[in-house]
Amino acid sequence: MTAYTIIPSDMLGLVKTKQDAEECINACVNLHAALFSIKDSVENKIDEYFSYGKKNKILSLCRINKITMTSPEEVQHFVMYIKSEIEHLTVINMSVAFEPNEKTINMISLWFLNNINKAVLLDIVYDSKLIGGTIITYNGKYKDYSLRKKLENIDINNIHV
Repeated sequence: MTAYTIIPSDMLGLVKTKQDAEECINACVNLHAALFSIKDSVENKIDEYFSYGKKNKILSLCRINKITMTSPEEVQHFVMYIKSEIEHLTVINMSVAFEPNEKTINMISLWFLNNINKAVLLDIVYDSKLIGGTIITYNGKYKDYSLRKKLENIDINNIHV
């Protein structure tokens, strides 16, 4: 069996959120099955199951790992490897006080990559009660960095105006 290499920053090109991971895993499984009865080129099959950006990242990873694109079997093994790598990513649960856009998700993902040197999957939930900040659950640890918590901790009896 060939040893493949996917570095954490490469994973961010494929998946950033738990939803991204589910979609990518499904695409890998479907592509794997489709390659058994291929009548088209492997690249066209990849194009059929992945979005443009993810397709380009998959093709780049294939080149880096010297996958023979004319060999459906090699591609099958490699997409199952990608699927396995995605399934083993750490999930970070976050509650935030706003609906994060793609730029915000990218920034959060890069923060984790730069600070813990790992690609992670973000499972982000919108919670309007937080007012601001975030609540993070990671490795069984719960951290509340919300503005709501800070406001709850203010003793209004000790405020002198």
